[in-house]
Amino acid sequence: MAGKTYEVVISGISGIFPECESLDELEVKLLNKENVITNDERKWTPGELNVPSATGKFKSDIELDNMFFGVFKRLYDIMDPLTTLSLKHSYQAIFDAGVNPFDLSGTNTAVLMSSVTSETEYECVINNNYLGYAMLGHSRTMQANRISYFLNVKGPSLVIDATWSGGMQALQEAYTLISKGIADAALVGGCNLMLGPEVSFHYKSMRRLNEDGCTKCFSANADGYTRSEGC
Repeated sequence: MAGKTYEVVISGISGIFPECESLDELEVKLLNKENVITNDERKWTPGELNVPSATGKFKSDIELDNMFFGVFKRLYDIMDPLTTLSLKHSYQAIFDAGVNPFDLSGTNTAVLMSSVTSETEYECVINNNYLGYAMLGHSRTMQANRISYFLNVKGPSLVIDATWSGGMQALQEAYTLISKGIADAALVGGCNLMLGPEVSFHYKSMRRLNEDGCTKCFSANADGYTRSEGC
């Protein structure tokens, strides 16, 4: 006999996007057909490594009340900003669902995050000032495990690397866990940051990037995509 199948609902969401501090702000810009792709020096000087500088960028710095989230300063100083964003917006998504995050303590809640490239990993590993903290702060598993630890949830906690489809893979896995009764709830997310032109340089060598900052999906004129930050 087939096992019982449980219904699944998406009840809360949070995020930060190019030139938008929230989903509400993103919605307004999309409905007004505003272009959030900018060509400026906030990430790197236009022309550096001859890569496109028209990208989607956060408009503010990444900040976190590290003491509230139980991350002591020395670890926070070296912690991957992808983990910082994942922790912050997971917490806000729970609030958006109308749930007190601390009520999840001890529950069978899964945490599934998507991650591909971290541009701070290399610098972290070669910096001897943070021995003992660098690997802990930059292990990609922490993008999920740090959330599970802070919330004290007991469900599966893992990071999926499936390149550009990772977010959808994580969402599918969460659906499977809940619908089959393996987990009672799940937090799903993914982050991307651009801190320098080096990763874009590699993508350009693969002919994956356009030059005009316009991604032309499903068009005969499609010539690559525009890189962007988001969480």
